[in-house]
Amino acid sequence: MTDPPAVAPNKPLTLHGTRPAFRSLLQCYAAPSSIPCGGLGVFLNENGKKGDLATEYGGVVVDRTQAEHLMYTKQATHLRSVYLGREALDGREQGNLTLENYYIPHNLLGSFVNDYRGARHAPNAEYWNYLNGGVVHPSSQVASGRVFVKLLEDLPTGSELLVSYGNSYWGRE
Repeated sequence: MTDPPAVAPNKPLTLHGTRPAFRSLLQCYAAPSSIPCGGLGVFLNENGKKGDLATEYGGVVVDRTQAEHLMYTKQATHLRSVYLGREALDGREQGNLTLENYYIPHNLLGSFVNDYRGARHAPNAEYWNYLNGGVVHPSSQVASGRVFVKLLEDLPTGSELLVSYGNSYWGRE
């Protein structure tokens, strides 16, 4: 028998300029994806409602030059833009940024959410950028904003979160 997956905790948030300003991320966990060859996926450990923020995108803050280098060298499998293409989060497991000691305890599983292509349905979530300037990420780096995974529909416990990476990710602009 395998151990149950570690669950990311509910994480209280204050997001100024949004309604509601006080929110809490849903409990999520990483497990093998339902998408063939999808690697890990992110699943809800509780019911979610449309508009809920499920998890946050974590990683190392990189500038545009670093992001372009990662893309050119094909290391950018977990890269997400934060602010107008000037900053990105590199959400790969690297160094001490592992699932066990960084991504799960801080509920930063957004980089492990898969694209809906290969699934049998449309995306049920989307990346949502919160720009408020000068955000200190759990990696102790400062960025212009944060990136969350926001539900597009009501989802039951156990649902895998699926987003659209966009046509540019798949080389179809």
